[in-house]
Amino acid sequence: KYFIQIISQQGDDKELLRVDLSLFTYPGEYKKPIDVFDCDLKVQFAKANIVFLFKHIDAISGFLDSLNITKAALEAASTQADVAYEQVQKLQEKASKVHLDITFNTPNIIIPTNSRSDEALFIELGKLILKTNFYDDPKKYLVEQQNIRFENMLVSRVKLDRDCNILGEAILLECAELNTLINRLLYPDKVKTEPGLSIKIDWELVHFQLAKDDYTCVMRVLMENFSENIRDQIPEGFQNEQYRYRQVAQKKEEKKLKATAIKKQKESYSTEVVPTLKLRAGIQKLSLTLYSGESNLSARRGPRNDNSKLANVEIDTFQALFRQQSDGSYKATGRVKNFLLDDLRATNKSSSVTRIMNRHFTVDPNAHMLVASFEFKPKSQARQTALRQYKIKIFNENILN
Repeated sequence: KYFIQIISQQGDDKELLRVDLSLFTYPGEYKKPIDVFDCDLKVQFAKANIVFLFKHIDAISGFLDSLNITKAALEAASTQADVAYEQVQKLQEKASKVHLDITFNTPNIIIPTNSRSDEALFIELGKLILKTNFYDDPKKYLVEQQNIRFENMLVSRVKLDRDCNILGEAILLECAELNTLINRLLYPDKVKTEPGLSIKIDWELVHFQLAKDDYTCVMRVLMENFSENIRDQIPEGFQNEQYRYRQVAQKKEEKKLKATAIKKQKESYSTEVVPTLKLRAGIQKLSLTLYSGESNLSARRGPRNDNSKLANVEIDTFQALFRQQSDGSYKATGRVKNFLLDDLRATNKSSSVTRIMNRHFTVDPNAHMLVASFEFKPKSQARQTALRQYKIKIFNENILN
């Protein structure tokens, strides 16, 4: 029998989770230097394996429903919404300096094709490192800077033994280090021209590798794992009654939550429009390599057969920019610098490569092949309806076939 343990710790670490929290108090007249904090939080999390089977989720959901706690949980969520909003407001006004030093060995997720199969998708999320710093800026006052780094992310197709040990593995997705930089203004009321939150995401490489049997495995996970459940063993009338009760209760609580959110928005509404969020994300290289043969699952992470390559699709420099303002308006822009498509099937000359799509040699190498944007402006006193604008530009003179 496979997958008896849903969650298990990997390695010999004696501690799965360690949290060190320090709170500091200072005299009212004390002026804190940059490297002095109100709170210091250090977290270390050891590696764990998680087996994801939809029937486990279904069973847990059914158990919770049998305890009749759904309505109580929704009522608690409604109450917590008010409390959370007030706490966030207080934290923003206080501008507390919270220093974070977190090393999180994110869990490995095993997604079998079904509960009786020895074949699965293996998602290794790698290591998450988060560190917080602070710096003074003459225009932005005090700024909180968070550096987030993901390392060693990987997705593969694996063959398992009965103890969930990996016997064979074929890599489906390789990723370079993912870096995220978050700047938060601790005194946003004093800076009206800069967004209160700025996020920058950089990703050097995302490379997919897929053979025919890899694609079949992914589809089996979607069709078999996600369709397994235990509800077929429960009388239909009981299921319908439980579903009807949950549906009515959820709709009532959703209305309360919406009303609470609208009320808070109206109370905090201001006619002054200021930038609130700026998000910039970029992937230097996004590629997909297709193989005509089958993956080798007789060994762990063995090299693929280059002679079985079918095609390669590559996006060179994908960039996205999102800006939002306090009135709810926003603008999103996406750009692709170049799009390459290569036919890698074996021909008379083993070294030949047929490039189906590329930038034309007469085109400026700095020009973008695709630019798309979307803009939204909510209705106001001057504009009775919300405004949505779509723009997509494809420069076909870039294409060479």
